[in-house]
Amino acid sequence: MGIDWEILKSVTEVARAREIAGLDTSFARLLQITMEDSYREITFEFLSSSIYLPHPDDYVEDPDHLVHEITFRLADQEFQTSLRDFVVHSGLYTHAELDTDIYTQGHKGFEP
Repeated sequence: MGIDWEILKSVTEVARAREIAGLDTSFARLLQITMEDSYREITFEFLSSSIYLPHPDDYVEDPDHLVHEITFRLADQEFQTSLRDFVVHSGLYTHAELDTDIYTQGHKGFEP
């Protein structure tokens, strides 16, 4: 999954794709991540073990008592993290974007 820029270049659609994805947006970074080399076994382990339990809408974050929203396994070790930390560490969002509408309005909780 990802954008094949060479194909877009051959049909002269690079400018349009850049306009849609943006240059430095979470969407553009997600597309870039999908093109990176990865280790298949670790990727499968992460995807098959990931659990996302969003906070309720009235949740107020307390830095001294963090409640993790994401749990996953990598290399047979379990990890827990907040959604905010996960999206920054994975490169989907920057710290500066976390308190903007692109982040705060971009994800919504859902009933599992």
